Amino acid sequence: MIVNLGVKRIIGVVGLISSVATSLLVLSCNSSAQSKAQADYLDAVRHRNAVQARIQSDPATAWTELRSLAAEMKRAEEEELSKLEAGAWPPNAEAAIAELMKEIRLALPYWQKAAEATTPDEVYSNIDTAFDYCGGPAAGKVRTALGLPQA
Repeated sequence: MIVNLGVKRIIGVVGLISSVATSLLVLSCNSSAQSKAQADYLDAVRHRNAVQARIQSDPATAWTELRSLAAEMKRAEEEELSKLEAGAWPPNAEAAIAELMKEIRLALPYWQKAAEATTPDEVYSNIDTAFDYCGGPAAGKVRTALGLPQA
């Protein structure tokens, strides 16, 4: 029996398989130092990525909940910054890591303002501005330098 999954679903499955295969290939072909750098980077961004997913998951999230998530994001970004500063990065990733740390430092005050906001507009505005900085082009450069697929 032939089951029609639809083109989008098939493309999505093929893309997922390709992404997993690429990740495994990257991990198996790189040096152990590069693999450690990859693991260190993924560890550094894990909490931040989880909070970002929660912030962006439901457009109907109450502004007071977003305010709480902004406070958590600030903590996650501070944790990420600390781990990035402490990391031993390969020479080809050092400039991208420095650029990412700069972006995080620029975003932190906006996460703080969103966490302390007293109106919905203040929360939304500061979260939008924080997102203008965090996870931007520098994160993509780091992932490329470390041989990781783009998120």
